[in-house]
Amino acid sequence: MSSLSVYPGAPRTPTTREVHTRTSSKLWAHLDSLGIHARPDLRVQMLSIPDRQPWAADLDALFEWDEYHYQWWDAEADESRIIASCGTMNPEWGEDPATHGLPFTLARIDDPAVVEQARVRGRYWRIQYVAPQPPLARLVYGCLASALAELTSGVLFTTDHVWDHERFPARPAAFDQWYLRPDQTQQAFLRTRALETQRDLRAAFQGQD
Repeated sequence: MSSLSVYPGAPRTPTTREVHTRTSSKLWAHLDSLGIHARPDLRVQMLSIPDRQPWAADLDALFEWDEYHYQWWDAEADESRIIASCGTMNPEWGEDPATHGLPFTLARIDDPAVVEQARVRGRYWRIQYVAPQPPLARLVYGCLASALAELTSGVLFTTDHVWDHERFPARPAAFDQWYLRPDQTQQAFLRTRALETQRDLRAAFQGQD
């Protein structure tokens, strides 16, 4: 399972509608940059861990739940499954006591607002998917995490070696510049993956512009 975590730098939690709108905007802009002018719709469903029966998410509700609920995001005519869940930081898990449970030190990114939210709220989000996934899902995954970080003035973080993990924690604007961009990746296998994703996206949307 691949995972991106978002640590907020602002006290306000956006609504699911705001996250959906910003994610769609980022998704469409990325597709436009590839010469793909399709506008795939994103569906959002809520699930509870005990029964795992999905229901339509309330888009006007806050993008935050307890540990027994999570969201499924999927793209129109796509078998993708992107999982969004909430987590609670434990100060004992952090690399630096001064960061109140954040999984990185102040030397990696010195952001007083993110540290303060870790101290006051201790909440974060996880965006996950299980490989293999359709090419559009790989893109939605990054766009969703970036949109949430942008709306919360936060940062993205991962320890997954399937990405340029040396670049994390990352600001959403910087993340957008290199995520699935073959000319901006630092490792050969990531460049290959980005090229394959672009090829697969063009094939999937051929004739749908």
